[in-house]
Amino acid sequence: MASNLKEKSKVSYKGGCFCNAINFKANADTFWSSLCYCNSCTKISGAPVIAWAGFYKNQVSWSGKKITEFISSKGVTRGFCNKCGSTLSFCGEKFGMDKIFISTVSFNNPNVFPPTEQIFTCDSLNWMHLDDKIPKVDKID
Repeated sequence: MASNLKEKSKVSYKGGCFCNAINFKANADTFWSSLCYCNSCTKISGAPVIAWAGFYKNQVSWSGKKITEFISSKGVTRGFCNKCGSTLSFCGEKFGMDKIFISTVSFNNPNVFPPTEQIFTCDSLNWMHLDDKIPKVDKID
């Protein structure tokens, strides 16, 4: 009996830092993707907005050089490459320490993670034109 159902293939998304010293692979679809305008993310990235894709930590594997992590504020750990400076990850207690958010543009194909919301829009620069088609959240408590 023929079936019209296709077996879902195992997903795998690869990426890394700018200098390719650190690489990662996410073995699941993201549970969340967002544009963040908060002051911390914009300072860390050096840009007026940063895009994040969220995964559970056990869905992500790292290879190459060890990611460097630091505590950027209470309950927040950020990861980067200490060779090229690429921002790679974010973990926060308020989101659950079993989750990791990876910089969307560090993926080999960032287009597969379009943002589903914009957060901390209250911190956006006044000359940034926010996309009204993407839901906005001023703050996350």
